[in-house]
Amino acid sequence: MELEIQGLAEEIQRLRAQSKLERKRINELALERTNLTTRMRDQDEELKVKAKLLEHIHDETVSLTLELNMAEEQSRKLEQENKELIDRWMARMGEEADAMNNASRFS
Repeated sequence: MELEIQGLAEEIQRLRAQSKLERKRINELALERTNLTTRMRDQDEELKVKAKLLEHIHDETVSLTLELNMAEEQSRKLEQENKELIDRWMARMGEEADAMNNASRFS
């Protein structure tokens, strides 16, 4: 009987030691979980900020592309208008030169 009591006492000591180790491990895991949860929230917030930034950059790119297309179209129109003005001016100068040549032949 005494051996049985001694065996049970040793079993209780072993279980208490094991319980203490398990509580320590539970506390460590709880702390790790808290740290990971905080890290996850931080990363989630960072991803949200980056998504907003990416959306802003995309919107800005679309806007700048539209501006560029409009500027290129305006440039093409101005180049065409300039060519037409030069052609008209050259035609007029040609007419004036022809008129001066004709006038000098008859003088």
